[in-house]
Amino acid sequence: MKKLINISVIGCGRVAQHYKKIFDSGVVSSWKFVGFFDIVSERSKVFSDHFNTDSFASFEEMLEATNPDLLLILTPSGLHYEHTKVAFEYGCHVLVEKPITMLPSEAIELEKISKSKKLMYCVAFQNRLNPAIIALEKAINNNRFGKIITATIRLRWCRYQDYY
Repeated sequence: MKKLINISVIGCGRVAQHYKKIFDSGVVSSWKFVGFFDIVSERSKVFSDHFNTDSFASFEEMLEATNPDLLLILTPSGLHYEHTKVAFEYGCHVLVEKPITMLPSEAIELEKISKSKKLMYCVAFQNRLNPAIIALEKAINNNRFGKIITATIRLRWCRYQDYY
């Protein structure tokens, strides 16, 4: 029997709803949620009730109590660096939502820490499953637009913490 991966989550807002659907679907196996934390305690309570586990009053309390194998960081972009650094201090592998950090220097620092502690550090960039992207890919493959000569894209995903 495979060892279950114990997962804790920080951030139970909008992005966490997508993860809930993924884990509820059964497509991911050999895992168990062991804790949830969100600054809005009602959010973490909804998730902990749904997955029959605990919610916590603080991030550090959750890490100490659950000792997770993996931490999912689903918080606002400007907090990813801080939360990842704390997770590494507790010896957790990390899967963080995009962007990995707000500054390249922070990402380089975290990569060095993860390597020195032999911890996995990954970013989730799953936009390819976004329904709009799937529809666009289908339209391109069906030659709906003819020969594409050029394209422009505007991304507004990275926002510093003071935005929130």
